Amino acid sequence: MKKNFLYGAMLFLFLLGIPGISFADNPNIFGLEVGNSWTYDVDGGQNTEYDEVVGTQWIGSTKVYVLEREIIGEWYETQWLERKAAKVKLWGGTAPFDGSMFTLRFSTGLVLAWFPMQVGDSEYSSTTTTIDEYPGFVFEVSLSADVVKEKQLTFSFGTVTAYKISYQERVWGYGEDDTTTFVQWAVYPIWAT
Repeated sequence: MKKNFLYGAMLFLFLLGIPGISFADNPNIFGLEVGNSWTYDVDGGQNTEYDEVVGTQWIGSTKVYVLEREIIGEWYETQWLERKAAKVKLWGGTAPFDGSMFTLRFSTGLVLAWFPMQVGDSEYSSTTTTIDEYPGFVFEVSLSADVVKEKQLTFSFGTVTAYKISYQERVWGYGEDDTTTFVQWAVYPIWAT
């Protein structure tokens, strides 16, 4: 198995981000409800990303929301996200990599976002993952999330606080040990703050 495959297969689930936040008067601040969708301009407005929660399913005794992502009008990936105890956790998903389709399944969820958060907060989570296309292989996975900055953004409906989250993801096993870092921003609706 190529070192780059493992690195890339894990990275696809993290790089494109946490789903958008619903501004409806709803206690679900993360917006994870079937039918909710978000459209983003990416690459400086050159491309469009569309995320939609299309259903739910169970992973063992855990209910996850199935998020489908399209980029430039074409399906890109599926993520399985748990919303529980003011946190969003990633449980795996399916995406193309290097011309093939791969499905990763985590034994527990990895924390992507939480509420409330402030600069200086950190979350660390670890688990194991299997890859459907490589039966019998089990890798270790960890994710560190650190809130490093906040910024006030003003829109026609009000001002929101955006939080810059720095992630460090590590995958290891079978003689491989890969670490990568990336950054995402999270914004909560004004009624949640």
